[in-house]
Amino acid sequence: METNMETNMETVADADRVRQYAFDTYIAPARQKSEPLVIIRAGDVASKLGLTGTLPQVCGALGAATFETTFHVRRVYLHGPINGANTYFVFDVKPAV
Repeated sequence: METNMETNMETVADADRVRQYAFDTYIAPARQKSEPLVIIRAGDVASKLGLTGTLPQVCGALGAATFETTFHVRRVYLHGPINGANTYFVFDVKPAV
């Protein structure tokens, strides 16, 4: 039987995976190409990471201040349902100078 502590640790680990995947797949390549914005669809991230039934956690990880401060991005727009596959996050990825 899984304890609350194990569930919380798994949720944190998944959030870290989501944030790192988003950075590696979207943010870093956009910066290398000098693109000012990226659009990240929550359902695409969940699918690529094999996270089924966890869209609220995926959206939470992408929408958290932790994501913005860790990777020096700024969310400029959110489109779609609050916690759905078709939630689109638009980030300004220009590094702060």
